[in-house]
Amino acid sequence: MFIGTGIFADHDAQVTAAAYIDASSTHKQDDEGTESIKMKGKIGAGMQANETFWGYFVLSGQFNVTLY
Repeated sequence: MFIGTGIFADHDAQVTAAAYIDASSTHKQDDEGTESIKMKGKIGAGMQANETFWGYFVLSGQFNVTLY
């Protein structure tokens, strides 16, 4: 499990904004030796208008992935 906060940058608009991720994962290996990592979580970010960025931006989503 991991939880993180930080800053993402939009270099075109020359602004930064707050971001977070909240996720958990499981690592497994089956009898044939194939390894997999399952990960699920939430991610979000957002910024509001300022002198260089005229709009509002909100990112909110969930993900669920299996990597082999």
